[in-house]
Amino acid sequence: NYKVENLPDKICNLSKLRYMEAYFSDEYTMHLDGKGLPQIPDIGKLISLQELKKFSVQKQRGYELRQLRDMKELGGLLSITNLENVVGKDEACELNLNQKSHLEGLEFVWSCEKILHGEDICHLEVLEGLMPPPKLKYFALDGYKSASYPRWLLVGSYFEKLNHFVLRNCSALQGLPPREIFGHCSVLVINNVPNLKTLPCLPTGLELFEIKKCPVLMFICSNDLEQNVEKE
Repeated sequence: NYKVENLPDKICNLSKLRYMEAYFSDEYTMHLDGKGLPQIPDIGKLISLQELKKFSVQKQRGYELRQLRDMKELGGLLSITNLENVVGKDEACELNLNQKSHLEGLEFVWSCEKILHGEDICHLEVLEGLMPPPKLKYFALDGYKSASYPRWLLVGSYFEKLNHFVLRNCSALQGLPPREIFGHCSVLVINNVPNLKTLPCLPTGLELFEIKKCPVLMFICSNDLEQNVEKE
């Protein structure tokens, strides 16, 4: 249940295991759980696992990013957290993430406690190597601290079916990627992107559009656009 903090180390020997879920006695305790299942050392041996909601990268043996390398059957939504523990692009590329075609959603999370407005070029290098599969429906960046997007996110036609696009706690970004990336999205969420200054034309099919903590973002009508630029 949600009070369990550790699982037996030898669970990783169940090489044919496909599903493993947390059990909750009622809906209330389910919402109390923010971590999902406890981390399993050497989880990369579970090559038949078809769902892993969260993986936390750690700087100790058995919890490295490469544990996910051979887990080619993973599907659903996967959140990869603590990406500050990834050394660089080479380690990220080793994951071969773009070949995990069953994945429907990806969330990349950096949780290092540095100055919020600082820029970290390592984030860009890691994200460059974490190129996701093109058929994703959900994509989120959280805690990203580079002012630039990776090359694959600048190719407007990269994502084929993206429906949700989310930016959270991205302190250095000043704009969104090309509109074509999220042109067919029904959900666009931007939360705590303090240097975001401009938005492109938004998709006409949006059903949910949420903006929070973007203090320098200005909304102006087209008639005032030229006058506003002159004031700048």
